[in-house]
Amino acid sequence: AVKCFQHSGDKHFELQAAGMMKIGEAKQKIAEGKPEDARKHYFSAALLFQAAEADAPQDNGGDLQVKLDSDAGHSLYNAGGYDLAGAMFSIAADAARREVDRVRLCKHGARCYDKAGKPLEAARMLLGAGRLKDALRILRDIKEYEEGVRVL
Repeated sequence: AVKCFQHSGDKHFELQAAGMMKIGEAKQKIAEGKPEDARKHYFSAALLFQAAEADAPQDNGGDLQVKLDSDAGHSLYNAGGYDLAGAMFSIAADAARREVDRVRLCKHGARCYDKAGKPLEAARMLLGAGRLKDALRILRDIKEYEEGVRVL
């Protein structure tokens, strides 16, 4: 697919296909027992998805941006870049037009921030998903009572 898009001159789709190819290579490296090599491929995929977003047409209503940011977020998460993945999901959630997409992306972002050791950010993402109870539970667990009261 990458070669087809190269020949057609569609840089956006070429970069997106290259990102998907990097994900395939990362999965292959995991199967071979080479997790460090897989991490490199996942980071490369995230960069390619961001480059594809920069080169994408701007008249798509934001859906393409959300998809590419989500793909980059998943790639960063798989690479172990949890903080960066959380930021990508946050950006995607802000751009999402459909409520169901925004909620899903906020949940992904919260999971990333939790793994990154940033519980306040995780709680904020859960609030963005309308998960008040889960957000307050996190704030209670880390003894951020003032923040919990402010949220209420």
